[in-house]
Amino acid sequence: MSDPASLLADGLSSFGFSNPDNREQERFTMFPELPTELRLKIWRHALPNPSVIRLTAHILVSDPAFGFYLTFFMTVDGKVTLVTHVNSFQRRRVELNQNDQRALPLLRACKESREIYLENFSIALPYDLRGTGTLYISKKEILHLSNFSDLIHHRLFHRALDRDDRLQTWYFTPSLLSSTSEAKFFQGKDWDYMPLLCQRMPNLKELKGVMWDRFQDVIDNGNAEGTNTIKNAMNAQLRNAELELSRYRDEHDETLVVPEIALMI
Repeated sequence: MSDPASLLADGLSSFGFSNPDNREQERFTMFPELPTELRLKIWRHALPNPSVIRLTAHILVSDPAFGFYLTFFMTVDGKVTLVTHVNSFQRRRVELNQNDQRALPLLRACKESREIYLENFSIALPYDLRGTGTLYISKKEILHLSNFSDLIHHRLFHRALDRDDRLQTWYFTPSLLSSTSEAKFFQGKDWDYMPLLCQRMPNLKELKGVMWDRFQDVIDNGNAEGTNTIKNAMNAQLRNAELELSRYRDEHDETLVVPEIALMI
């Protein structure tokens, strides 16, 4: 038998406001009178499912006196990196996309719905190019930074880790992080900064490598031989990266928590 809260939530979703004259009749005015337990079940039913949150990271502040601060931006196609200006049309598309994916109206509906939302999506990320907004994500979600490779190669990022600058509190919370599996990300001297980042993100348990778009096309097109070749090469690269972190832990910092580094298809 179906959950009554689910049935009621599905029924409420069918109410529309296409005809302004019928809005009063289409409102469900008895919701506040429902038992508290049932109302909470409905709010939880309306929460978005945990997912992969694809964002781009932008350096907002890098100063030894104040710290190193990032802000984030969600794109419609997930491919925009290092954005410096967003036109109003694209911003509107992003806002609509975010409202739909993240169920943001629950933050504004009432105190009860907001508490339920923040209980489940407790990680607060600075949002928008100026960092004036807030994006809430769940501890169960994967934070995918589309431009993480650019970030870890950035001189300001290196300087902040070298100086042990103050970081935002969100660094201490995520356990799942993903990035595009680019060769330059897992090789070269800039990878030396990854152990320093892991030290600052003690709860990071998994770092997922995501296929480049052109490699993903090979998989999507059903090329079995090409798919296996790419997967094997990527998995070998990711294993080497994890071994490098383990070597750093053994030689320099026994307390370092080495995240599992694997391919995410």
